[in-house]
Amino acid sequence: SFEEKEGQSSLAASAILDLWKQPEFQKADVVHLHVTTAAYFSYLLLPSLAAKPLVWSIYEAQPYTAGCYHTVLCKRWLQQQCRQCPLVAAEKQARQEELYLLKKALYGMASFAAVTSNSWLTGEVKQSILAPRLAGEIPLAIGPEFFKRVEKEQLRQRLNIPKDAFVMAFAAPGGMSNPLYGGEMLRQ
Repeated sequence: SFEEKEGQSSLAASAILDLWKQPEFQKADVVHLHVTTAAYFSYLLLPSLAAKPLVWSIYEAQPYTAGCYHTVLCKRWLQQQCRQCPLVAAEKQARQEELYLLKKALYGMASFAAVTSNSWLTGEVKQSILAPRLAGEIPLAIGPEFFKRVEKEQLRQRLNIPKDAFVMAFAAPGGMSNPLYGGEMLRQ
């Protein structure tokens, strides 16, 4: 897409441009944003969406960086407005800072409440361009009591996994090649 090619993800996504025409949006008392990724959300729409009371659930770092989903390996969003990003090609570096500054300006124009789902993310947001909008935490709806322990042998039998097989599950955006989620450590 243009956004990805130019290093400006989440800027020109058009999937929700007709949102205002939808009866559900027109009748809504509150708008609640979840998982706002480049595929179907544009930060440019934020001031318009905030025409109604707006709550934005923040689940990852993309809203307060130039586009990163995770901040473990890089803190440039804190000190350098995402300049010299190690994950972006040199020719796109200027675009990263522009996108970061544009998000900051849009957040200043839109009235909304940002919420997180856990204390770690709350700590990150408190240091970010979203800090003035942080309203608190709303824990995820499924607690640990939802999960139940199943005997290993019973589960192996149900899933047709050999009794003596070594089993490890791993999932991450970008799979094993994404350095943020430890795929290389698993390989080693």
